[in-house]
Amino acid sequence: ATRGRARGGERRPLDLEGKLYMAPLTTLGNLPFRRLCVELGIDITVGEMAMATNLLQGQRSEWALLKRHSSEKCFGAQICGQFADSVARACQLIEENTDVDFIDLNCGCPIDLVCNAGAGAAMLRRPKRMETVIR
Repeated sequence: ATRGRARGGERRPLDLEGKLYMAPLTTLGNLPFRRLCVELGIDITVGEMAMATNLLQGQRSEWALLKRHSSEKCFGAQICGQFADSVARACQLIEENTDVDFIDLNCGCPIDLVCNAGAGAAMLRRPKRMETVIR
């Protein structure tokens, strides 16, 4: 099992085995859609991709992507960023201010705006940077 955070920052096991996982879906994986997915049997949900820099700037629309519904038993936040310091600070703020069980780093978004900034799928071309961000 991977490690997740319980409420209050305490680490606890995150059991993913045999669970239905809803992949993060930008512009589609909003709260009403995730609620419907839970009703249809999804066990683990993830919010839409949030940009680390936008979270750090306090953009309300970005923080709204991390809102969890009470029906979501296991909920994760997906963030995207290319610099270790900004991703780390965004993760810290997410842990302090939201109710998430885990944080997922986006390394697959193909959108030009994201890739041209060195984030998303562009991270796959720079494994050392990706490793630094993850650590």
